[in-house]
Amino acid sequence: MIKRPVIIVSALLLLSGSALAESKPSQPYAGQDKRTVSSLSPADLTAISKGQGWGLAKPAELNGYPGPIHVLELADRLELSKAQISQVREIYSKMNANARRIGKAFIQSEAELDALFKTGSATPKALKRALAKTSQLRADLREAHLDAHIRTVPILTQHQRHLYAQLRGYSNKGSHSGHAH
Repeated sequence: MIKRPVIIVSALLLLSGSALAESKPSQPYAGQDKRTVSSLSPADLTAISKGQGWGLAKPAELNGYPGPIHVLELADRLELSKAQISQVREIYSKMNANARRIGKAFIQSEAELDALFKTGSATPKALKRALAKTSQLRADLREAHLDAHIRTVPILTQHQRHLYAQLRGYSNKGSHSGHAH
């Protein structure tokens, strides 16, 4: 049987530990003030600069619309024909060039937004203008990636899309949805 003083001491220790945790200020952004662009990590900057997906095409990827770069990476296992490989390469090449161009402008717009605050020149009007620009570029970047997924679907057979979903570790729910072929 546990003695009452032990229970009381244990409860006090738990309470004091949580009180200490609550009194310690949260510092989730510590160190991020040294970033080139406050809102983008070095990994983000690299991915965007290289025209990589940056997670922007998840609605397509996770719902049966394969990504061209991943299709090319899995070409042997998907048993793609030379014609399919050529078509998917073309989609990827155009998407990547477009994403790099838009990505560069997006990074610049984020840097301009950041500069408003770094220089102390942020005003509601300047903020609205900067947000409109960076938001449009982010949407354009996302569209470039999602469009490439849409354009990849008709090149693949339903079996290849199903296999792609399996190889990527997805539930396959989207690979059966009768997309245009």
